[in-house]
Amino acid sequence: MPHAVRITRLAIVSCASGLLALLCMAGIVVVLSLAPTSDELVVALVDGILIPVRNLSVLVALVTGVFALMRIRRKEGAEKGATLAWLGIALGIVWIVFGILVMLAFVLLLLASREPEGSNGLTLFPSLAIILVSVLRMPSKGFSVWTTRHRRCHIVRLGAPASR
Repeated sequence: MPHAVRITRLAIVSCASGLLALLCMAGIVVVLSLAPTSDELVVALVDGILIPVRNLSVLVALVTGVFALMRIRRKEGAEKGATLAWLGIALGIVWIVFGILVMLAFVLLLLASREPEGSNGLTLFPSLAIILVSVLRMPSKGFSVWTTRHRRCHIVRLGAPASR
């Protein structure tokens, strides 16, 4: 009778933790969309329970996924579950990248909402966006000309003569 190859428990824990993070995120969306106002109960549920559980499950998914892959390689075919381990690692990485993108979005929105004194309405974020887009779409010689509301802005490459 052949010996049955079993799935390592670490891979199962990794995949289950990644799915738990996904469920916590879905729970956050459901709670915030169904709540009529942001009262203390909603804030306590989201900030006190769902977000910490999601963060912990992401870490567990990553750590147990890596340990599961090391164990599967060490056992050389005696255990399986690499797909589950990779799924848990992938879900963990996706949530970490998502968290970084959300943090970056909040920082950019904070920068965009601030208007320095004497700036005549043009904030830092739109100025940087105009420069970035013009650099990315730059033709071989110089920058393109951008038109704002009622005035033309010429962005000229350093060292190039300005054309009128």
